[in-house]
Amino acid sequence: MKCIGPDEPALWKARAGFYKKIIERYGQAIDEGERKTIPDLKALVDAKDASVLAVKAKALESAGLAEGYSFERDFLAYAEAAFSYVRSLSRIDSEIEPSFWLRPAEIVELGAADAFDRAIFLCSLLTAGDCETARVLVLELEGGARHPVVVFYYLERQHFLDPSQEAAFSTYTGLLEEVFRHYTYEGKRVLKSAFEFNATDYNEFE
Repeated sequence: MKCIGPDEPALWKARAGFYKKIIERYGQAIDEGERKTIPDLKALVDAKDASVLAVKAKALESAGLAEGYSFERDFLAYAEAAFSYVRSLSRIDSEIEPSFWLRPAEIVELGAADAFDRAIFLCSLLTAGDCETARVLVLELEGGARHPVVVFYYLERQHFLDPSQEAAFSTYTGLLEEVFRHYTYEGKRVLKSAFEFNATDYNEFE
């Protein structure tokens, strides 16, 4: 096993400070380059991405479905395994500046993602599992913050997933109006739904 030398923590701290200075200097250019139009947002939900498909295969294996998968029979078991994978990713603060969207391959490589990348990745995984109703729902919270979750219908029942929290897979189900009475994110309650999207649709709410 390689031992960490006495100077290595200082070296990593210096590198982190160096990278931070670069990001701060070019932050405006990064923000402009990362700004997404509605078609760009929709394109982020990509069920055919190679990394999404690789994680799908792992989720199927984890759920004991590697030998045969039926959406009608097995989707909830697959969805729970996909949710567990995304929730296990290390957390990156969504408020970090500048804003930056990670690709699926980058999420897998880093083993980390912010709230938006988590929701989009989970939506892609659910779509890859043949769920046509999966979508990213962006909520407006108390204080003006916005937070993404994933919503889907299965067997005439609505499911609400937040891969940025520790709540179990089955914690929130039923009508959104009922879910919003109990759901909070970092102590903030939901004021309203702001917008939602998946690979094919985008809707804004008044």
